[in-house]
Formats: sequence, structure tokens, C-alpha cells
Amino acid sequence: MKMPRVFDLVRGSIRGKIIVMIGLSMLTTVGFIVAVAVSSARDTAVNLATDQAMSVVREQGARVEGQFAAVLESLDSLASTLGAVKDSSIGLDLSRDSATGVLRMALAGNEDFLSVFSAWEPDAFDDMDMGYQGTAGSDASGRFLPMITRDASGDLKLGSVTDYANDKTPAKSHFYLATKETRAPYIGELKLVESKSGQHLVCRVTVPIVVAETFYGIVGADLDLSSLQGFVDEVDIYGGEGHVSIVTDTGTVAARDGHEGQLGHQITEVEPDQAKHLIDLSAKGTAVRVGDEFVCAVPFSTGSAGHDWLAMVEIPFDLITAEGTSLAWKLVLISVVLATLAMIPIYLVARSIATPVKHAAAILQDLASGDADMARRLEVNSRDEVAELAHWFNRFADKLQTIIAAQEAQAEEIGCSSR
Repeated sequence: MKMPRVFDLVRGSIRGKIIVMIGLSMLTTVGFIVAVAVSSARDTAVNLATDQAMSVVREQGARVEGQFAAVLESLDSLASTLGAVKDSSIGLDLSRDSATGVLRMALAGNEDFLSVFSAWEPDAFDDMDMGYQGTAGSDASGRFLPMITRDASGDLKLGSVTDYANDKTPAKSHFYLATKETRAPYIGELKLVESKSGQHLVCRVTVPIVVAETFYGIVGADLDLSSLQGFVDEVDIYGGEGHVSIVTDTGTVAARDGHEGQLGHQITEVEPDQAKHLIDLSAKGTAVRVGDEFVCAVPFSTGSAGHDWLAMVEIPFDLITAEGTSLAWKLVLISVVLATLAMIPIYLVARSIATPVKHAAAILQDLASGDADMARRLEVNSRDEVAELAHWFNRFADKLQTIIAAQEAQAEEIGCSSR
């Protein structure tokens, strides 16, 4: 079996052995260094992306958390004001019209509220439900349920809270029943609401009215979450190629930059692959690669216990590693150039070793053939082992030439005497 030419070169030439072995060692070393450098560059890029993504999600989470905190603070203030009518230590005398006026002022002073309302237990506000049956701000039984809404022209109108105790569809009355049961703030499901001004993503927020550990009712607002979309649209991550999303505790998309049409949809519909990892991501507060995307998610509080939302960032993984990939090709190119340049001195060194050896072999071949030029010598131009070999070869050639010359002279003398 004929071996490849490179192996013939290694087997039959000292120069070839030197060039091939040193070349392979150098290429292996350079390859290892390049691989380590590329890996390090990619790891650095991923770490930087993680830090940037974490910074973005924490900032967005803090902004949304701050908005909910402001809403809850406003509603708590309303609950305290209206609840004062049941606090004997304060003794506030507040009529239904005055209480409605307080709600009207709260709505007028907050552009993010689409409505502000209060719902009281039967006969809890003034023990006069019978006198307000079927009136504005009350139901057929006279129960105090004022709701101030803002119409398309911006005018404020008085209506009544509905579905506060719907036995047929308990999910609709969950805002009231959950607040009553937990006596804690409640953040409702998101709903897309159509109006003359367009679509609004609305969330109902309620707080309890509790005085001396007695539950009297709730105060709430329908919150327009359009500002959340504004928050994420302001973020420019990786030149707009990255995406920022706000996801509720039930998996509903509350905001997603560049994808307003996805608002109100489940994240499992929008990003099914990422949705599988959201629970682990939110628990660990870290980032992972999911398919072709780099995903980071961090939970933040909405003020309602057990109902934390998520701020999420998605970045195409190729963008993150693009700098590392570019560096890799630069390193490969530089390595090829340096390896090529390095082969020149390696070749010269190999030739300086092999040439005297080849000359010595040629002289010995001539001697073996019996047709030798006894005056030929090897050049000695250095002090290394090759020079030492040439020196002693020349000494051997000198002695051999002397012996041969003496034998030729002796043979000539014998020939002359025989004549």
C-alpha cells in the first residue's frame, strides 16, 4: 500500500521530518490557543448579554412595579377616606353624593384610570339602601355601588358596579369576592376593551375597605395599561433586534415591543418555546439559550400577594455571539499568516541541518563507488552539532586522502622497481 506523499517526505528526509513535526506542533498549539480565545470571547459576550438583559428586565420590572404601587397607594387613600364614615374615632359624615364626588375627583386626577368605583356590603355605607333603590350609583336593592367612568369625549359619568356577586358567572365577580376573602389588594385578569379611541388593555385593581377588622366593601379602578407598551417600546437592546415583554402571573402578554397585536394573548401562543422555561427562569432569575433565542426573565411584585408578573427579554443568540465569531475569523486569519511566516525560518533551519548531511552522504556514495574526488570537503559555517559532524567528516576525509595518497605512492615505487 502506497503511503501518502507527506509520509514519504517524513520518512525519507530529515528536513521533511523537521518541517512536518515542528509545523504540526505549531499548528496544534495555535489551534488550541485560537479555540480557547474564541470560547473565552463567546463566554464574555454571553456574560455581557446576560448582564445587559438582567439590567433591562429589572428596570422594566421596577417601572411597572412602581406604577402598580402608585395605583394601590391612590386606592388605599380612597379606601381610608370612604372608610372613615365607619370609623367611630373619626366620625366622618359623608353622604352618598359626597362619596361619589370623591371618586369623581380621583378619576379626574389620574389619566391612567378608565373608571373608579366602590362597592359596599348591603346597608354597610349608611344603612339607607331602601331609600336608594334603582338610583344612579346603586342597584335595584339600593346597595351603594358607585362607578365613575370616562367616556370617549373625556366626560365623567356615574353608573353602578355590576357583576359584584354573580352566581351564574362567579369569575366575573371574582374581583369583589377575592378582595373580600383575602382582605388584600387584588389584581385582575387583563382584558382588551374596544373604545372610540382604540383598543385598551385594561386591568381591574381593587383594595378592601376594612375598619376595626370589619369588611365593609372595596374601592377599585380599571387601569389602562397602555403605558406599559410605552415602557417597553422605549428600550433599544441590540439595535432593536432584542424584544422586551411584560407577562402576567397567568401568562398573558401585557406589553411586547414591536408586537402590539400580541397584547392580551397567552405567552404560550406567542412564544411557546420560551413559555416552557419561564417558570425556571423566573425562579432562578437568570438567562438561558432557548433554540435560537437568548431569554432572560425576572419576576416583580404587583402588590398582590402570589401574583408576581414577569419582565422578559429575548435576544437572537447569533447577535450575541457575532462579535466572538468575528474575532474567531480574525484569529484564524492572523494564525494562518503567522504560521506561514514562521515556516520560513523553520525551513531555513531544516535546510541548514539537512544540507551538510546530504553532502556528506553524496561524498560517501562517491567513495563507495570508487570514483571519488578526494578533495571535496564539507563547509563549516557554524559551531553547532552539524558543524561538528562536518568537521570530523572532513578530518576523516583528510586521513583517508592521506592513506590513499600513501598507498598510491607506494604502488608507484613498487612499479618502478619492478621495471
